[in-house]
Amino acid sequence: MSVDIGVAKNSDTQNPIFASLKKTSIVNLIQDQSTADMNTNLSKGHIDAILNIQKNPYPPYYTVNVQYTKASQEKGNILQSLLRTMFYNMNVANKPSNARRHRQS
Repeated sequence: MSVDIGVAKNSDTQNPIFASLKKTSIVNLIQDQSTADMNTNLSKGHIDAILNIQKNPYPPYYTVNVQYTKASQEKGNILQSLLRTMFYNMNVANKPSNARRHRQS
C-alpha cells in the first residue's frame, strides 16, 4: 500500500518534515504535476492528498496544510496518523531536558 501525495508548487521542501516523508516507504511524493492537474487528480481519487508545507519565522516554524478527498479517505487517515507520529517524534527529540531547565542556586 502507498499513499500518493501531491506536493504544492509553493511548498517548502527544504525542511525535516519533507525529508522524513521522502524516506517513508509508503509515501509517494508527486512533484511533477501542475496545480490544476493535482486538484483534478485529488477530486478523482488518483492522488490521496495535496501537501503544502510553509516555513515561518517564529514558532511553529513549519505549517503543514493538507487537502484530502473523500475518494481516498482510508489513505488520508494513514497520512494523518503518519504526520502525527512524525510531529510527536520531532517534538520529543527537540524537548529540552529537565536538567537544562532547572537552575542551580
